[in-house]
Amino acid sequence: MFVNLIPVIINLAVFGLYVAVGNDLTPSKAYATLALFNILQGPVRMISFVIISLSSTKVSLRRLQHFDGWENWERPRPENSGLPAGSMSIENATFTWDTETAKKHWQVYLDNFEKKKAPPKKKAVEAKKGAEEKKAGDDKKAGEEKKGGDDKKAGPPNGASPEGGPKGPHGAHGGHGHHGPHGPHGGPKGPMGAPGILAKETKVKEILHDIDLQVKPGEFIGIIGEVGAGKSSLLNALMGEMNHVKGNVKFNGKIAYVPQSAWLMNNSLKNNVLFGSEYDEDFYNYVLDICELRPDIAILQGKDETEIGEKGINLSGGQKQRVSIARAVYYDADIYLIDDALSALDAHVGRQIYENVIREQLKGKTIIFVTHALQYIHECDRVIVMKDGRIHECGTVPELRAKPDSEFNRINMNEDKKTDDKESPEAKAQGKATITQRKKRPPTQADPNAKPTPLDAEKTKQAADLKKKGTLSSVETKASGAISWKVYKYYLSAGGCCNIIFIMFLYFCSIGFKMANDWWVGAWSEDEFDLESEAYVGYYAVIGVITTIAIFIRALLFGLFTRKTSIVLQKALVRSIFRSPMSWFDTTPKGRILNRASKDQDDVDTVLPWSFQTALQNVFTLVSTLILIGTIMPLFFAPSFIIAIFFTFVAKKYMRASRELKRIQSIARSPTITTISECASGYHVIRAFNLEDFYRKQLEKRFNHWITASGNTLATGRWISLRTDVYASLIIFSAGIFAVLSREFNYNSNPVLIGLALTYALQITTFISFTVKVLAETEL
Repeated sequence: MFVNLIPVIINLAVFGLYVAVGNDLTPSKAYATLALFNILQGPVRMISFVIISLSSTKVSLRRLQHFDGWENWERPRPENSGLPAGSMSIENATFTWDTETAKKHWQVYLDNFEKKKAPPKKKAVEAKKGAEEKKAGDDKKAGEEKKGGDDKKAGPPNGASPEGGPKGPHGAHGGHGHHGPHGPHGGPKGPMGAPGILAKETKVKEILHDIDLQVKPGEFIGIIGEVGAGKSSLLNALMGEMNHVKGNVKFNGKIAYVPQSAWLMNNSLKNNVLFGSEYDEDFYNYVLDICELRPDIAILQGKDETEIGEKGINLSGGQKQRVSIARAVYYDADIYLIDDALSALDAHVGRQIYENVIREQLKGKTIIFVTHALQYIHECDRVIVMKDGRIHECGTVPELRAKPDSEFNRINMNEDKKTDDKESPEAKAQGKATITQRKKRPPTQADPNAKPTPLDAEKTKQAADLKKKGTLSSVETKASGAISWKVYKYYLSAGGCCNIIFIMFLYFCSIGFKMANDWWVGAWSEDEFDLESEAYVGYYAVIGVITTIAIFIRALLFGLFTRKTSIVLQKALVRSIFRSPMSWFDTTPKGRILNRASKDQDDVDTVLPWSFQTALQNVFTLVSTLILIGTIMPLFFAPSFIIAIFFTFVAKKYMRASRELKRIQSIARSPTITTISECASGYHVIRAFNLEDFYRKQLEKRFNHWITASGNTLATGRWISLRTDVYASLIIFSAGIFAVLSREFNYNSNPVLIGLALTYALQITTFISFTVKVLAETEL
């Protein structure tokens, strides 16, 4: 309300002061001043939007800086290890998931957040308290230094600090030393401003301790242990996923990783097995056979071209694990890290895969096999028993059994009855029968010079048909043409049709009152009603206050209207999602759902109300301006009608292009979100198979598709701006010509009305192109 009252107060003060000092207020001076004030209103009102944008930009930059400040993962370089292919080496290594730098980086972010949340009075108290504690800490430190460092000699062993955490590279408490960037005690201050608090919070928990492990090429090593003993962490440490505090980790050769919980791409089953490798038909079929995937493929509608949903939603746990094993086998790596992959399989299927894959196909490969099924470890070259993050025991099965008090015997005590003797001889024989008909062979490279044959063309056609049948996710479609009136009716009825009609009436009233206020300035300059200056000032103020009240009521009702529509639409969205069948979730990518529930809903909540309100305001102002100029100068209707025809043609063309680009932009956002979500959930598999570049290119491709649509949207906005500026200039030129002709031929010689018409004609240039853009934004 006060924002709309300010222009009235400024005009009132300027004109009143100008007359009060004895100057003559003429229509030319009055309307020239009004025209300048109207031109200034646009930039001045944009100041608030600029401040909001700067604040949002500042917050975004801080978040990006915080994100970019994290330590980057660096891939271990096997070519520099000096080991033979297929071997691994860990020497006296200790591993953690986090680093002290990462902990401090996150704590600094939290500290800044807490300081911003604290009220000013609380901040002052915390600052004072922090200064007192800092002074007390400095005094205590000086006293300790006077004693000659006796306490330091009697401190905790292994370089630990008195606070219980490991020392950092530059001083106590894991900080930056006495002269670090965050204060004399190292590390940033805590939320209460006290130094040293962060030292305890930045202590990094060690997960694996003093690991010594030498793996020879072709060795088959089994790892057992209780839950939480560190078995999976050891595999992650071998892949370079964990941070080693001390010691060395080396390996040489390609690594294939089979996680405990299978991760699959949102792609065809065939592409999940290939996983970026070259397609070798014979070896591919062989891998499907030994991984027991043939019966599963036979029941799928699209066979191996069947699309696998996000996280393998349309496969069972055992099927997903077998696809994950097939992916590792087809990769033909030198080192295989298998993390309890057989636990999700039935007993007889697990036995078959163990015999056909691990013992036969991967024979001669380096295998590190984590398992809880102890019947599989008897054929291992060595067995590692993990306990409390350490290699508690290591040796062959006979050596470990020979120790009566060994951890191996304790774990094996309750497993003696669960060995493979439980299975029938027929099941064991069946496990080895699968591979007798096929020859073990690695993938071969396709001949690039081979010419396609009619048989190849037929296979390609069959594959395309199967891919079409096996498509799971429906392609996201976009509407075409203009928005249906049913959409407008649904949106307006959600907020109440009577409310929007009354709001439109208030738009007309507020614009009419504003025009009357501007006309009153001209009447004041001509003294048409023979009143005192105080009377003119009073009437001008009254009309201005009435205009402001009308705008305030209009804005209040419009806010309530859009709030109600947002609530209704959001409830309908949530209701539709929760009442959708499971088949819909199987066929709809997560990125598409998130896009609808986040970005599109945000547009309805924030963008649409603003664009709808601005569109109504500008359209009513534009129509009222043209009617006002035509009423004062009727001949103006002739050129304005011709200009309106061309303008309508150009505006429709722009809105058609903008509409389609906006739809393309919205559709292109969903695959980008899906790819990011997929990478975040399967990063450990992607990095193990060295496919970062593949996913980076895929993400860049989808992101560029979205950026292209956004860039073209901005280009169309520039295109319409050039043309609307020309039409606005023609309108101003026509108004000026007919103003001169009206006075020349004494058709309308009233300077007040002519000045009012020219003043409003000058306003058209400031918002005509913006009006078209806002209309297109409102439509979408």
